[in-house]
Amino acid sequence: RLLLDMNLDNRRASKWTVKDYTRQMRDGAFEVNGQAIIVSVDGNLNDGQHRLLAALEADVELQMLFTFGVNRDTRKTLDQGRRRNAADFLTMDGEDATIAAAGVAYLLWQWRTLGEIKKIPAMRPSPSEVAKYAEQNIDQIRNSLRVTPRKGSSVVGGFPVLPFCHAIIGEIDMEQATEFITKLVNGHNISENSGLMSVRRSFMRRERLTQAERVELIVRGWNADRD
Repeated sequence: RLLLDMNLDNRRASKWTVKDYTRQMRDGAFEVNGQAIIVSVDGNLNDGQHRLLAALEADVELQMLFTFGVNRDTRKTLDQGRRRNAADFLTMDGEDATIAAAGVAYLLWQWRTLGEIKKIPAMRPSPSEVAKYAEQNIDQIRNSLRVTPRKGSSVVGGFPVLPFCHAIIGEIDMEQATEFITKLVNGHNISENSGLMSVRRSFMRRERLTQAERVELIVRGWNADRD
């Protein structure tokens, strides 16, 4: 609280970033990684306001590193590099098709954690959480990426929505899920009155749909054909 009181002339805090950090801290996913809370030579907070705000909100015991005594003006040189994303973390672990795998893992995390794909996620996993989730579920993700046709996929949901949908409906029936996604992409041998044809027609209207809306459309079509 003292350090936050000395947080003069800083950028406005992001409530979503604080929520994300708070969740990670409460879940035990916040790790000491060498990134420090930085305090200037005159006692002002140079870097770390989101982490400190989250620590107060989470109200759990944490370890953090601190750096003291830098010049106040050096805060303007912070965060200049490109932020690592989940695909970068997967690359570090030797995973191929990292962008697609990270995209599927991000959607799976939301589905498992929130129970839905949110248009504007109230809780967003950190890149390292997405990478960890991908590693834990890599066989499922690889299989769905392997069986989802690339050619023509952009018209009917695209990546990572299609392999994500294959992953979740494949838990019910893998063979039917593969057939459903394959036919959705290539358009072959589809009954005119099927839920699958309804999904294809909806996509062919070329409307701009969010990821959540595309997932909902595909899952509804799958459920209709299952019924």
